[in-house]
Amino acid sequence: MASAQGLAALAVYHRLMPNEMDELLDFLAFIGTDRRGDDDPKFEGCSVEEAAEYLVPLLKPKKECPVPVKTEAGIALQGFYPLGKDSPLEQELPLNFVRQLRDRGPFSFDTLPEFEGDGVYALYWQGDDPRYENIKSTASTIPIYVGKSSRPGRSTGESDDDPEQCLYDRLTKEHLESIKQVANKDPKMGPENFTIRFLILQGIWVDAAEESLIRLHRPVWNCAVRGFGARSYSKDQRSVTASAWDTLHPGREGAGKKPRSLEEVVEGLEKGIIKCRQADEDLEQALGVSPDPTRSS
Repeated sequence: MASAQGLAALAVYHRLMPNEMDELLDFLAFIGTDRRGDDDPKFEGCSVEEAAEYLVPLLKPKKECPVPVKTEAGIALQGFYPLGKDSPLEQELPLNFVRQLRDRGPFSFDTLPEFEGDGVYALYWQGDDPRYENIKSTASTIPIYVGKSSRPGRSTGESDDDPEQCLYDRLTKEHLESIKQVANKDPKMGPENFTIRFLILQGIWVDAAEESLIRLHRPVWNCAVRGFGARSYSKDQRSVTASAWDTLHPGREGAGKKPRSLEEVVEGLEKGIIKCRQADEDLEQALGVSPDPTRSS
């Protein structure tokens, strides 16, 4: 059978959706056991060649794509590249996370459907706060924040397999509550000024997706004005310096009380917006699409 790394390569290069990946797995199992459809009626009575033709519409060849080849040892990938900063797989995988995320939503906090699972998400600014005018995007392509959520214990291998609403709760309980608390002092920061995209992923992909999305987008609440995603605070907030985010947007319960220079935070925000805009231009070029026409000039 194909290795997990090989399947990942196929999924990335051919931009397979989850249902298409299931079809590919069926086919690889069919070839690897040399059966004629005992477990899958689609392949009943088919030769390997006939079954392969069934999958042709799923595979959209790209330059130097790896292809599955049957060998005495099982399934090998012809043209597969090892991981590394210059490998096609390493370059294409982060872009594929962006493509997949853009296919989901956008949603508002009011229209976000209830769902289960781990994954990543992005928040997009739609409001009228002049501080964020240059990253406002009604097309929801320039995130102001990227985050992740997964079941407790996943990193140590101790999480169970029961689906939980980790990602949904992170958005609707933690982030929504932070935004509402700030909006009590600054109505321009209300939840109606945000849109959301999310991507449900298997555990092994969550960290890679978050890192890729942050690196490619350079969201200002991740890279310039940090603190929005903070989950824990000291009991004695008088000795804790307020995060850059809480300094810029006061009003959140549990935020540090020790002041931080607002002037320095604003300066960092302005520099971060420049980097975010440049990252957006670079990303659109890498994706081969036109820049978001709705963003501010």
